[in-house]
Amino acid sequence: MLESDLQKLSVTGLVTLYELDATKLGAGIMRWHGHVSFEDWREIIAWAGRADRNIGSTDENVGAELSVEDYSVKRDLIWQGQTYTPVSIQTDGLEMRGDGTPSAPSLVIGNSIDGVNGAVTALCAFYSDFVGAQLRVIHVLAKHLDAANFAAGNPTADAQQYTDQYWTVNQKTHESLSEQDSSVAFELSTPLTAQRKMIPSRTITKYCDWAVKGKYRGESCGYTGTAMFKEDGTPTDDPALDKCGGCLNDCKIRFGEHGPLPFGGFPAASMLGR
Repeated sequence: MLESDLQKLSVTGLVTLYELDATKLGAGIMRWHGHVSFEDWREIIAWAGRADRNIGSTDENVGAELSVEDYSVKRDLIWQGQTYTPVSIQTDGLEMRGDGTPSAPSLVIGNSIDGVNGAVTALCAFYSDFVGAQLRVIHVLAKHLDAANFAAGNPTADAQQYTDQYWTVNQKTHESLSEQDSSVAFELSTPLTAQRKMIPSRTITKYCDWAVKGKYRGESCGYTGTAMFKEDGTPTDDPALDKCGGCLNDCKIRFGEHGPLPFGGFPAASMLGR
């Protein structure tokens, strides 16, 4: 359901929630949303299917006109029973690229929380600039928000309709308390990049990956038979000469011509073969 909504040419009522998990730094989990403007709230209320969906209308069947003042109060959002407080926040560059080019995601938070200027600066001082903390970015449609958000409830509330992404705070890149720019910026990275880990890869060749990497008779190979063969495929009784040549035929002579083969190569990768 959510996937079909997100694939439309125009997605209205999209709500973005943020969870900054700094538990390992001693700060716990902080939950925020960036929908602080009157325009944002007009869309959230209208597209949640509430009775006041026609904001600004004076139709007696709709209700009194809703003004900007009605939305000027602090408004938390509740999703999956958790409360997300409003803060000026935005992210950029969170796309996951498939061409191998690394993205350069960033997180910018207004340096004021609950009216306390410099609040984020203070948190950074106490909690190591949040380096290593995990950021979860959640997207949910307003019509799926918890019923507790609305006085009249929400019959379309659905806590399972959402998408999310996980990122890791890599470093703080900017901090300001000036009137012109009161914000703190962070560089993000994927969890794998932050830990300097690489996704295991396999080279596409006609040779078995297990044999090439010395894993013959290992867990991936799975061969535990008593029959032994030399690298050229000829039988042998000498365990020291028992070695797999890494070709498909080497697998067949061990597991059988028509048996299931745990071959770790790609026979069609080359027209050359034994």
